[in-house]
Amino acid sequence: MTLPIKFDAIFCDDIRREDNGKIFMIGVYPTNITLALPATLPLAVWVRFTGAKEGKNKIAFRIELPGETGIEGNGELLVNENSASGSIALPKLPCKLSREGKISIHVVLNDEPEQLAGAIDVIDTSSSES
Repeated sequence: MTLPIKFDAIFCDDIRREDNGKIFMIGVYPTNITLALPATLPLAVWVRFTGAKEGKNKIAFRIELPGETGIEGNGELLVNENSASGSIALPKLPCKLSREGKISIHVVLNDEPEQLAGAIDVIDTSSSES
């Protein structure tokens, strides 16, 4: 049975791997990112997926930033036998933020249609700092 390709994303400050292989995330943003703008935020994104084929899979991602040029990247994922799921860590991406809006990540696996993996609101606190 083939699973449909699905993605989800978690936005945080950093992603690290412990000596035992476990992944841990630092500074997970639950619903929004609140900061004084403009700013450059070193943002990390954890993307999980299901429905990948066994073997090599091409992956491409595009991160949209409010009012700024986004970030794009691509590579290959190796999916083990009997596992149609996995994850990829995108650590400390330098995100220039100049206004409020949404940060979103879009992913393409192989030649499938692009999917929105996740999005998070950016809220400017600079006007409230008096």
